[in-house]
Amino acid sequence: AINADSQIRLQLEQLLRSTNPSSDKINTNDLPEHLQKIYLNFVNDYRHDIERYHVHQASQYMEEYRLKNFDWNIRIALHDEHLFKCRLPLVNLELELTNEKNSKNILLELDEQDLNKLIDEMMKIDQTMNNNDVLLSQ
Repeated sequence: AINADSQIRLQLEQLLRSTNPSSDKINTNDLPEHLQKIYLNFVNDYRHDIERYHVHQASQYMEEYRLKNFDWNIRIALHDEHLFKCRLPLVNLELELTNEKNSKNILLELDEQDLNKLIDEMMKIDQTMNNNDVLLSQ
């Protein structure tokens, strides 16, 4: 039982590390059924803390890396006839980040909902930066 418990704990830890706050889809299929509800309740109860964790992790790159370049394109994902030829627009966004030593590329594939969230967050950042500029100029 101890080995099974440690495996379940490891699965829960991996799920928590991979929890994406921009997505409501949380894959719990690998967990035993009795733990799926506990996990989902935990994530819902601590969603704010989980989101703060992910923002903190992402912000680690903010000081180290700067956006050097970006590219984007839109593609349509078509499904087969069994899904009634569903069309799903996706945006591929490639960010080139650089620091003094090297550069790294990050590729994001965003559906419409994720893209809208990204745009909203960027607008909030822009407003915050503008507010800071106004405060600094006074």
